[in-house]
Amino acid sequence: MSLSRIVLLVVLCSPSSLMAQGGWSAYYGLPCPGTSRDLRGWTPHPGYGLLSLWAENRAAKQPVLAFLGVSDRRWGRVPLPLDLSPLGLKGCRLYTGIQLTQEAISRKDGTVEMRWVVPNDPSLALAKLFGQMLGLNDPRVNHRFPLTTTSAVALTIGTVVPFTGLRISGNPTKATGAYWRYKSVDNNVAYDMLGKLWKPTGTAPKGGFPAVIISHGGHGHVDAYTTAIAQRMVKWGLVCIGANMTHVADLRQLGAPGGRSQRGGHPNDVLRARKCWEILKSLGYVNMTKVAAHGTSAGGFLTIAFAAAATRGELRVASHTASGIYDPSAPIVPSRATAAKIRIPYIAQHGDKDTKVPLSWDQEFIKVLTANKVPNRIRVWPGRGHGFGGGGSPILDKVLEEVRLWYKKYGLL
Repeated sequence: MSLSRIVLLVVLCSPSSLMAQGGWSAYYGLPCPGTSRDLRGWTPHPGYGLLSLWAENRAAKQPVLAFLGVSDRRWGRVPLPLDLSPLGLKGCRLYTGIQLTQEAISRKDGTVEMRWVVPNDPSLALAKLFGQMLGLNDPRVNHRFPLTTTSAVALTIGTVVPFTGLRISGNPTKATGAYWRYKSVDNNVAYDMLGKLWKPTGTAPKGGFPAVIISHGGHGHVDAYTTAIAQRMVKWGLVCIGANMTHVADLRQLGAPGGRSQRGGHPNDVLRARKCWEILKSLGYVNMTKVAAHGTSAGGFLTIAFAAAATRGELRVASHTASGIYDPSAPIVPSRATAAKIRIPYIAQHGDKDTKVPLSWDQEFIKVLTANKVPNRIRVWPGRGHGFGGGGSPILDKVLEEVRLWYKKYGLL
């Protein structure tokens, strides 16, 4: 059956509703006799979820093979649909080619579901796939050859979802980076954020560029610390993004969410960091399985809190300087309980003469990671205070070389 005969039901709504709806699906063909039309499917937009196939009326607690193909007309040299009657499966048909497979055991009620990740790759937008399932150990058609087939589903992956609140000005491949502004109300949270973005020159590797979210320290901003770090890290091949956080120097650039007293490890700054992650995802050229977080001082507190709040797969690795944990905890300084939630490799660096954020705070942080068997390292710099120099500081290059080696060790680079 050609796609010209498939009716696609499309409902266009707001961007947030569009993300929830995903792509399109249409059902066709018939299952083996004795079962009802039983296969359903759903596709997301690229990078926004899982492609799913689910079926009912399968034999209970038996293996089921799901497959996806790129055509409903031919499987190699075999024309489709393919009548399986010569195998003793009268009335059963193969409707799709077989390029991807997955196996699962059906539940007691005969239902089964299987999923595939749809990467954040814009070239997948509106790609067409066809799905079907094969019931193994199912004697309802032929007890000597116990196989059954489901009906089929035609799937179209969704479009690239635009970030309607995002505006980027400038060229992110230049050393100065590009400015961005994000204004939107998402999940009842008002965002008004200003940041900068850097992109490596040249062709992205397969899967996209790795990336890092950089958080400046107290009374800093994206044109100072964030820029100094990004101009080095972009040369490693990283997309670099940073935003003015609630501890920004100029209150006129404070933005939202969060107020000045809600800085560092506060949940509102974590929301800002996560929005940076979402912006990276929307760009279409970032490998979202390879994202790091880096910060200093209050930005280090934020990096700890963000790493603790990150769901599995959001961050690959993290790093900070001149930060740590402290109990009894204040909203701006992460606690031991927060640090105990971290599960990604983490490197901390600290000066032994730091009187603003004591070295002991990072030493306690490392103890928590070690107790939880999280890969970690602390690099103590003799004679250094709270800062590690500006953009032209030789010590900053040495500090970042430690970070680069850590990122490389754990697969970011």
